[in-house]
Amino acid sequence: MRDIDLGTGEFEAPIRTAIQTVKLDQVKAGHYQPTWEPAIAVFGECHGGADRPHDSHLCSLMYMGTERADDDTAIHQYKHGMTRRYLCIDDDGVIWTRAWGNGQTGPWTRAAHPGAEILRAFGVEIQAYDDEFKAERDRRLRAAGYGVITG
Repeated sequence: MRDIDLGTGEFEAPIRTAIQTVKLDQVKAGHYQPTWEPAIAVFGECHGGADRPHDSHLCSLMYMGTERADDDTAIHQYKHGMTRRYLCIDDDGVIWTRAWGNGQTGPWTRAAHPGAEILRAFGVEIQAYDDEFKAERDRRLRAAGYGVITG
């Protein structure tokens, strides 16, 4: 892999597309530096160093920028390449979340269930293994021609 020389203009369009919230002149001036340490704190060390994460989980994330919570905590945002969902982590490895809807965002809050937020970012929805789930599972099995033993 070769190094990218931002001074040549060769990569201006792809960078502008990939880093939508950061102005290209900030990238050229070196004011925009991806922060991988919080993601490494959650997923473990990467094989290629902090500036080139090659761990399987880290490779699926894009660094999107940093915002500040009301208490001034720096929250680093990573977007999953396939699901397009965000995983937001502070410098201490704490997972954060915020409400989204109708073009509005709510305040940042520490995730009550950090593991669920990580799974959600990777496209796994958490579902309770309750009576409703079991009834739906049994219905689908019966519809597929399987016998179901309950008890």
